[in-house]
Amino acid sequence: MDNVLPDPPEVPAESRRQSSDWLPGNSNCPLLSGSLDMLITNIPDIWKAEAKSIFAGRTLASDVNASSWRSGPSGVIEIDYQFSIVLEDYADGLDNFTSVIRAAFGDIANENHAVAASRVTELESQTLTRWQQLGTSRTAWQDSRYIGPRNGVFGRPSNRDAERDSLVSACETFILGHELAHHLLGHTVEGAQARRRKRLKAQSLLEQIYSDTNLSEVTSGLPPGQIDEIHCDILSFFVVAGAIDQTASYTDLYRAQAGAMVTLTALGHVQGDWMDTDHSADHPGIRRRMAAIELAVDAAAGGRTERGTIGDHPMGFHVQLRAYARLAEHAWFAEHLPEHVEPPRLLDHLAMLLEHGSVKTAHLPAHEQLEVTSTNVDSGDGPMPIRNAEQQ
Repeated sequence: MDNVLPDPPEVPAESRRQSSDWLPGNSNCPLLSGSLDMLITNIPDIWKAEAKSIFAGRTLASDVNASSWRSGPSGVIEIDYQFSIVLEDYADGLDNFTSVIRAAFGDIANENHAVAASRVTELESQTLTRWQQLGTSRTAWQDSRYIGPRNGVFGRPSNRDAERDSLVSACETFILGHELAHHLLGHTVEGAQARRRKRLKAQSLLEQIYSDTNLSEVTSGLPPGQIDEIHCDILSFFVVAGAIDQTASYTDLYRAQAGAMVTLTALGHVQGDWMDTDHSADHPGIRRRMAAIELAVDAAAGGRTERGTIGDHPMGFHVQLRAYARLAEHAWFAEHLPEHVEPPRLLDHLAMLLEHGSVKTAHLPAHEQLEVTSTNVDSGDGPMPIRNAEQQ
């Protein structure tokens, strides 16, 4: 009797009804269909006819990958099922990270130093162990012979399932937007005339970002194909946020930010492409792609002074996402270069959060600047601890 599998959880009646009523049109998956419909709603009218001819498919492929291609006059977007499985773990990882930061800041604020130090050390040990365990799934996820299961190391309370599913959906929407951008920018068709025609609307957006930010520094030295990938990331962010030709709501900006940053964090931690190492590669390094997303967030929201109902602001949220990505990157380098990089220490990351907490909103009036709290923190870009000669 010990080997009898438990009964599967009951699917709510409304979910069963929606699933049975759904008819495939622009996708083989109702979740992707809904995301594609949302993207089509958000894009300018000049692109809608092209976008409505695109089919988005979830494939039973074992790669952490997505792609775009064309079949005659119609475009195709594919998201491999392995990618979606991987995203679940990194969505749970972000949920765990924010809980750890909240607990650490709470302990520091409310307890004596000795108790706080002991608690932070405990949290640090738990965090390091979990990231090490997550790394053990990398081999299975990169094995093209089969689809590897999710790791589940971060766990989550049952009442957080909806939040995890929403974040995974945001990630998949960012991926769809990136691949959609390849179609809209003419990257999947041959012929300079077609490419020029489809670039016109996007070019004005990109030129404005180049003018207002240091995006030229982010793309400097990259081959044209990798610059195209940066442009697709930026265009996807603006489309998902609904920020083209209009002011996006904070809710939509948060969704676009989280989808982009968690997706890129997952790619970096699974594939290790944090740095630019190969100009012949299809994509630039994750660090560079994240830098471009940060500029896009700043262009969309950096000059806005209003705050949300809990004192929130997109720039404050973004630095939390950057802190999460930084922890994942640090864990990866500590695992692969243990003789040079020490394991991540939570206290080091907390110190960076405290040091850089208001940098991203320093241009706002003093009463509008973001405070460093458990819901509004900044990771900074401090260097990883490097082992000295004695430690090696």
